[in-house]
Amino acid sequence: MVAVQFWRKDEEDVRSLHLENSCMSLYKRRAGSILLDWARDSGLSRCWTGVLGRDFLPGSGFAEKKKKTQVGSSGIVRWTLLELMKNPHIMAKAQSEVRRVFKGKKSYDEKDIEKLTYLNLVIKETLRLHAPVPLLAPREQTVIDGYTIPINTRVIVNGWTIGRDPESWDDHDNFIPERFENSSVDFIGNHFEFIPFGAGRRICPGMVFGLANVELPLAQLLYHFDWKLPNGTKPNDLDMTETHGLSAARAKDLYLIVVDHKNDEEKF
Repeated sequence: MVAVQFWRKDEEDVRSLHLENSCMSLYKRRAGSILLDWARDSGLSRCWTGVLGRDFLPGSGFAEKKKKTQVGSSGIVRWTLLELMKNPHIMAKAQSEVRRVFKGKKSYDEKDIEKLTYLNLVIKETLRLHAPVPLLAPREQTVIDGYTIPINTRVIVNGWTIGRDPESWDDHDNFIPERFENSSVDFIGNHFEFIPFGAGRRICPGMVFGLANVELPLAQLLYHFDWKLPNGTKPNDLDMTETHGLSAARAKDLYLIVVDHKNDEEKF
């Protein structure tokens, strides 16, 4: 009887997997056809067609390699850790703040996170240099320098370059969290030199929730652990190359050595 039950369960799993694969195969064919038709009608180059296909088509990009593309909250945490490892003095300052605020506490809440002012500057600087979605798409008619951009015009706004514009940022390629200290510039869409989440009515609706999944996990990583580079790697040796596409993922995986840090409340 038990063997029959297991056989039926296996049969159901096989049927479910077969149905899922069939649906995915059909979706790939239709989605691919739609993308190619749109690319042809829009006059997109083969390069851009490949970028869009990699990011949107199942089996070729974001849909099935979400972990590898490192987008969203996890991607921001990765880039922040990378920048901190590349700048040890900033890492030390951020860890010092976190360990001072969290000292003696077994749990943390929003009030504790609000006290991490320097860590907030670090996250802002990460978003400036590594926008989660570097290419943005406008959806309203607008006028720029006397040129009218009609509604539904396919325009790609390079938010990545905007965040590194030397006319807006001093030392634009360097990681300097202090640039946001005593500054009103923020990423909520009111300052167009800093739009990692877009702006206006089409600003990313998940911005607040996404940042909540960055601040606390990042603070805990800095509080509970010390971090080292492997195999004698030096900070200046870290590869900051990004992948090309609609998400700013790191081209190579980040490998770090984790060392448990014994805080005061953990020593007893």
